[in-house]
Amino acid sequence: VCGLGNAKNAMFNRILASQGVTAYPGSVRLVDLLRARGTGVAVVSSSRNARPVLEAAGIADRFGVVVDGAVARAEGLAGKPSPETFRRAAELLGTTVARSVVIEDAVSGVAAG
Repeated sequence: VCGLGNAKNAMFNRILASQGVTAYPGSVRLVDLLRARGTGVAVVSSSRNARPVLEAAGIADRFGVVVDGAVARAEGLAGKPSPETFRRAAELLGTTVARSVVIEDAVSGVAAG
């Protein structure tokens, strides 16, 4: 099972490097608008590939804080639906959970948010 997972990850990274990824234009506009207003933005992802995906999309520079699967593992943070990764992102942004908003695409992420 680990071998299959490793093979899938290697294939994903090859495709990411060769084909890239396109960010949704509306999402990029929202991030840019928030940043222009001085609002801190972060990416929270359970994937250990979050940074390479952001880089392939050409938007990594928009996010000073990325709490991904690698960070969660290194810091011993529980994954979604636990809110720990979102709490950590708020802390790294210098804000509180009460002043934070979560935009998610998965049920476990909504529960964590």
